[in-house]
Amino acid sequence: MLTFAHAAPLGQLFLPESTAEVASGAKSLQVPGIYSRQINPAAMQLKPGEEIELALPNGKNYLVVFDRTEKHLNGDESWIGHVKSDFGTDYRVIITTGKVSIVGKLLTPSGDFLLKTENGQQWLVDPVA
Repeated sequence: MLTFAHAAPLGQLFLPESTAEVASGAKSLQVPGIYSRQINPAAMQLKPGEEIELALPNGKNYLVVFDRTEKHLNGDESWIGHVKSDFGTDYRVIITTGKVSIVGKLLTPSGDFLLKTENGQQWLVDPVA
């Protein structure tokens, strides 16, 4: 399973930007809609029903409720939650960790975001930016 270098307060899904950049050695690309981000390892330890804040690069913040973890036959694990909203569980947050990468999809009221890994660096992508 992929290991995490640094921890942050449990309150955030992503490490603070400066911590993420130090941990990865990379800064956000000068490409609109692509941002350097690192998953907060404490977020992966939540218990069902616990909440964590999702701060997006568009300035929007949401609370995400952790629902469950699913283990896959290949050893990967998916962290599954939803944005706390009046829409029930319609806005899903799914993050899958594997041996060498993390991928995910974050559906929010202000748009969808993708989480991907390239060359060991995690990137948050706004596909419509």
